[in-house]
Formats: sequence, structure tokens, C-alpha cells
Amino acid sequence: MHSNDSRQSTIDDSDGPSTAQQGSIGARLRAHRKQKRLSIYQLSELSGVSVGMISQIERDKTNPSLKLLENLRAALGLTLSELLEEYTPVFSGSQAPSGPSEPLGFVRRRQDRPRFLVGKIPLEKELLSPGGAEGIEMIIIHFPPHSSNQDVIIMAGQKAGVVLEGTLRLVVNGVTALLEPGDSFQFDSSIPHSVHNDSAESMRVLWIISPFKPALF
Repeated sequence: MHSNDSRQSTIDDSDGPSTAQQGSIGARLRAHRKQKRLSIYQLSELSGVSVGMISQIERDKTNPSLKLLENLRAALGLTLSELLEEYTPVFSGSQAPSGPSEPLGFVRRRQDRPRFLVGKIPLEKELLSPGGAEGIEMIIIHFPPHSSNQDVIIMAGQKAGVVLEGTLRLVVNGVTALLEPGDSFQFDSSIPHSVHNDSAESMRVLWIISPFKPALF
């Protein structure tokens, strides 16, 4: 018996209107869950994320951490692009549209970038990869002043990027590097790493992840 069954009456798992804003990550998660005919309890079993946390995410009561979002994405069998797109149905491959105004599957226009918030800080992320893209994932991450992200996903592959604005303190396997706008990096993403903005200014970094698991940064 599922340990969360006793709380079923307190969790919103209806097909009625959601309290999440249209286009939010909570609304998208709920739409994909419903599309796959999964209850919150079933998604909890598949992802290892608690029923209460899924309910809060779907109602825009909290921003998921990177690891929670990755677990939910994997449980739903979706790529990051598919999870974050605001429209349905979900496409894949070169035929996948890359936004409501872009018919070409290999292009994503600036105005069609999905934006989402992750973590407690929170961090704002813009997805650059076209819908259905495979092989690499491109994201612009906005770091507010005096913020850091140590809740990164350790995975086999490579992570790379370019600092667009601000000063990045990147720690890879205990070694620290300070990077200014225009500086780039690449490292084995199976090695422990963390990302920091120690300044009073905002920071923007272009992140590239490969191979495409897909994962967040």
C-alpha cells in the first residue's frame, strides 16, 4: 500500500482547474501528468518525489529543485524541452516545432524561449535548445546577486559554457576558477562541482550539457 494513501483526501488530484498560472512549470507538469493519465500518487511512485511536493509544484506553491525536476522529467519520459513547452501535443526529432511562431524544428526564436524558476533562490533559466533537440542542451541561467547553486546534478557527460554577464566562481573537484564575461569552461560533469555569484551584481551564464540525458545543469 502506498504510504501516501492516507493523505489522499488532502491532495488536489482532480481534473478541475489548477491554481497554477498558465504556462508555469507547475501547469506544464500537471498537463503532462494528465496527458499520461497518471495520478499524483502514481507519479510519486515513479519519481520518488513525495505526493505533497508534487502537489505544491503543480499549484505553484514552490519551485522544484534541479534534482526534483530531473526526477519528475525522467518519470514522465520527457525531455526538458518537452516538459517546458507550453503547447501540445509533444513532438520529437527534426519535425518538432520550436515555439508557437517557429515552424522549423531546428530553430528556437528568442521570443519562444521557455523560462522557468528552479530552487529556493530561485534561479531563472531560459531554454535555448529547439523542441525535440537531441545530443546537447543549451540554457541561459540568471543568477541574482550573492547566490550560488550547489544542488547540481552529477552525471556522466560534459558540461560547458560561457559567462555572458557578471563574475562566475566555478568550483570543479575542489579547484576554484574565477571567470569574467567572455570566459568559457568545460569539464566532466561526473565530477563534483558548484556554481557561485559572489558579487552584488547579477550574473548570466550560457550552459551547454552533453550528452543529452537530458539533464539540468
